[in-house]
Amino acid sequence: SHPAYRGARRLAPGPHHYLVQFVGPVKPEWLDAVAAAGGEVVDTYAAFTVVVRADDTQIQRIVGLPSVRWAGHLPDEARVSYVEPDSRPLPRTKLLHSTVNVEFFTAREARRALAEIRELGLRITSAEPDAKLLVVEVPAGTAAAQRRAMTSLAQVHGVRMVRRKAINRISNDVAVGLMKASPTALGAGRNLDASGETVAVCDTGFDVGS
Repeated sequence: SHPAYRGARRLAPGPHHYLVQFVGPVKPEWLDAVAAAGGEVVDTYAAFTVVVRADDTQIQRIVGLPSVRWAGHLPDEARVSYVEPDSRPLPRTKLLHSTVNVEFFTAREARRALAEIRELGLRITSAEPDAKLLVVEVPAGTAAAQRRAMTSLAQVHGVRMVRRKAINRISNDVAVGLMKASPTALGAGRNLDASGETVAVCDTGFDVGS
């Protein structure tokens, strides 16, 4: 048992995704032992840990392996990023308000999730199950409503991560701004403070002097 799991909801019957931590740096023979116990390793994690798809019987066998230190369900809250689009500036990046990327552990689970996501009342705007990715439209209402929708998506079986879709831009609006310098910086006695001047700043070339 682990204190972080105290009060956690009981899992429904069937396979789930578990964190399986080993006693040291992961060895191929340890992964083979997990597979022999019926587990499917679908991803890596931190601290000698992998993500394993297994049912209750299989995970009990895996926990009993001498190379396994600990195992526990991968929580839904670890599979969703609630970053708000306007929370902080991201250079060259714009986060969409009503569109999220839903990443899956396997293409198989991405295909099976299509119907379940539609049953949640959400629209799939782009489906690339072979790439383990679906793009989903979430309600454009309050932040709380969007969080609920993203939480529902994180609970779909096989979801690896839910995060807002980002649009990369060739330029940014972070470095450019109004710069006002002191008379000392511009030369004593010149009475220049750059007031009213807009200065365009390029984010490349400073290190090479261009």
